[in-house]
Amino acid sequence: MRTLLLLTLLPFFTACEAQTKTYSSRLEYGLKGAVKEVNTYGCIAKNDQIPKDTTGFISKFKMTFDEPGNAIETYNVYSPMKSGGITPTSRTIYSGNGKDISYRLLSALEEGREKESHHQYVWQDDYTYKIINMDDTTSSQTITLDKDFSIIKMVTESDSFYAVDQRETIYKNGKIAKVITRSTDKMDGETNNSISIWVVKEYDKHDNPSVLYIYDNADEQDLKTVVFKTYQYY
Repeated sequence: MRTLLLLTLLPFFTACEAQTKTYSSRLEYGLKGAVKEVNTYGCIAKNDQIPKDTTGFISKFKMTFDEPGNAIETYNVYSPMKSGGITPTSRTIYSGNGKDISYRLLSALEEGREKESHHQYVWQDDYTYKIINMDDTTSSQTITLDKDFSIIKMVTESDSFYAVDQRETIYKNGKIAKVITRSTDKMDGETNNSISIWVVKEYDKHDNPSVLYIYDNADEQDLKTVVFKTYQYY
């Protein structure tokens, strides 16, 4: 399940560019070119069979941007392997431009009902912001960015849960080659450490990652998940 949650973070890729940058959501997500929409599909690799396409995906994350690069909406769905059905899990609707960002999170409940919560970005400095849950001030998420506005650390906390994700990005020929995320979760007095390694196998015409292999061990053995990403551009 930890891997599936991390899939929603996969668009957070960027390549270093020697130029002054102004923050935008699209830049934070590391997308090259005037991306309008990105879809991320997670597919399970099992019995030494590597998925070749998105058929049988178990999760999908969709995100849209306006022309300047501000986030518009995200949409998550989960497709249980046994039933073959598709279950919506959450939808995020953004407001604001640049660093002035807020959003509504609609989380799917039983029988088609939704739970709505409201969130606000509060910037602590040029490269750190906290996402405040306006309906539950006991929970928050703090994001730390590098000088290119790419995420390098995420801290998620509430009354009963604390998690830290630290990200290392490895480049080759100016493109993302690998992203290593080391995570520590603390809940109910227990601490769990994990690692997730995302290896880029293919790119689209704008050098955005299009096929990735995900491993849960430092030796990159026993492939767990294959991710496919598709893009639409302005």
